[in-house]
Amino acid sequence: MKKIFTLLAALIMLYGCYDDSELMGRVDNLENRVSKLEKLCNEMNSNISSLQTIVSALQNNDYVTKIEPVLENGNEVGYTISFTKSEPITIYHGKDGKDGENGEDGANGSNNDDGYTPIIGVQQDNDGIYYWTLDGEWLTDDSGNKIKAQGVDGKDGIDGEDGKEGQPGSNGVDGANGKDGADGITPQLKIENDYWYVSYDNGTTWKQLGRAVGTNGDSFFQSVAQDENFVYFTFIDGSEIAIAKSNNNLDSKIIQFEDKIVERICVNNWDTDGDGYLSYDEAAAVQDIGTLFSKYITTSSSSTNSIVAGNSGIFSFKEFRFFTGVSNISKTAFYMDINLSEIELPNSIKTINGGYSNPSSSTSYVNNGAFAYTAINKIHIPNSVTTISDNAFANCKSLKYVTGGDSVQTIGRYTYYNCINLKQFTLPENLKSIKYNAFNCSGEELIIKAKIFENDYTSSTPPFDGYYPKNFTKVTFGDNITKIGKYGYAESFAKEIVIPNSVTSIGSYAFYSSDSLENINIPESVTTIDAYAFADCDKLKNITIPEGITTINSYTFKSCGLESITIPQNVTSIGSSAFKLCANLTSVTIGKSVISIGNYAFSECSKLKSVFCKAIVPPDLGASVFSSNSSGRIIYVPKEAVDVYRASWSDYADKIIGYDFE
Repeated sequence: MKKIFTLLAALIMLYGCYDDSELMGRVDNLENRVSKLEKLCNEMNSNISSLQTIVSALQNNDYVTKIEPVLENGNEVGYTISFTKSEPITIYHGKDGKDGENGEDGANGSNNDDGYTPIIGVQQDNDGIYYWTLDGEWLTDDSGNKIKAQGVDGKDGIDGEDGKEGQPGSNGVDGANGKDGADGITPQLKIENDYWYVSYDNGTTWKQLGRAVGTNGDSFFQSVAQDENFVYFTFIDGSEIAIAKSNNNLDSKIIQFEDKIVERICVNNWDTDGDGYLSYDEAAAVQDIGTLFSKYITTSSSSTNSIVAGNSGIFSFKEFRFFTGVSNISKTAFYMDINLSEIELPNSIKTINGGYSNPSSSTSYVNNGAFAYTAINKIHIPNSVTTISDNAFANCKSLKYVTGGDSVQTIGRYTYYNCINLKQFTLPENLKSIKYNAFNCSGEELIIKAKIFENDYTSSTPPFDGYYPKNFTKVTFGDNITKIGKYGYAESFAKEIVIPNSVTSIGSYAFYSSDSLENINIPESVTTIDAYAFADCDKLKNITIPEGITTINSYTFKSCGLESITIPQNVTSIGSSAFKLCANLTSVTIGKSVISIGNYAFSECSKLKSVFCKAIVPPDLGASVFSSNSSGRIIYVPKEAVDVYRASWSDYADKIIGYDFE
């Protein structure tokens, strides 16, 4: 690029007698764009380095000490974050990408290329290790291995065996110490010949990415926020890392507990240096909290098991988040802590335990459920958790909000039994099974991302081994769901169901006998609705059938509360009993493409007074299509086809009159 500038300068000097303002303007524009791209690249590399520092700070129990704005021409362009142990980092705000500049006529690339800016991020995999991502996908080396954003310690070698007694042989050699795990690799970006390149071997080799035409780009960070305890780094994909803030009034290594009973238990059991406090490092070294916080007492007899006393003194344990060495919470860890209302779980937890019992039975009132019978109001399930076992949150009547838990695969029996005040609950995408009576509870909104709802099942209690989550007032399917399978959400008590545009088919019995259902949207993306999908939804008064539907299958809307229905223009057939026993149905409009209507399709619709059939050629009718209490019913058909209809639909000839559908 410098050679280009030198050549242009020489030409300007040689031909200085002509008006060079246009040429100089182009040179200035080019220099300005190069300068902006170089600045953008430098800021992005700074953000990448900052990302790795944040991951290392989380790994090493480092703490934030200060956040200062970075100013440029009086405007805030980022933040400088200082740590107790790590070097300060600078995070730059992103800007919306702009269209690339027009290329020079006949020289540079095509006009109006959109600028591309690579998005580097980090994401924690199921092994608990953070890896680099590029544009939302794992960044991999030439062998396809994910590239770590954090180091992992090596293990010591095994000691060699001693030489045998009585022989002149020497002692066995000790095994060598394991090498330290490789440090996390820091990707680097550069711009060369108007293209982005990435290197993950400290600049030895570079991989070409997209064209660097635009001079603005989004930051890798969506936001940086803080409260009195944490700084929250939210990335562009929505994932988040929280780093604890040091306390300026006390040693930054000391945890300040809100609940003095919890503090006493922690200090008495894990204060290894004997200073009377619990440090972050001491908390991180704990691997099992056992039943120290529950202190449950039971009595047993041949006829009953009952709780005599739980721990009623504990009310808050938000500092549990610092116990990052704990991977499992025992089934009695906080059982019956009846005043425990606040707790934050560490990101290391994999299993929240419980033991099977029927909490509704007075003879089975036993020591089960990590948080059963507590007063917790909200709980964030770390994405490290894969299993939530039986009774884990049974009888948590104050529980309103359950967030996170994206990696949960199994929800046990009676897990959320009698949680009667849930506001919102999400079933994560990777969920594999919901055990018996797991959701014998009630709530306001259930968000379904679990792909198991796409499967076809043989009963109304599909993958759920019994009582599945049906007591929610509103159900919203996530936009990752493409199909609602057979018996997918049958017999629910939902009043409202929201289906995204990603869904293309609704299986048979999908919402069968959901007798509280009043409102449901069927998006235009749906092209198939199978038999019995909405049968016996007797409070469902209105529904719009998408234009892409070509067949109304048998019994699809049997015994619904529909008051009127319009069959779309692309539908060619209406199955037998499709709208049978729709007692509130007063008006039906049948599209012009229908060629057949099955047996009993509108049978026993006692209030049906008006049928508008737009087809010029009368559809083939099955038996008793419009039977039962037909007094006052009129069938409207195209004026020019009245005689043909009366001849073809002879059973209803006296009810057929002409109508101008134009």
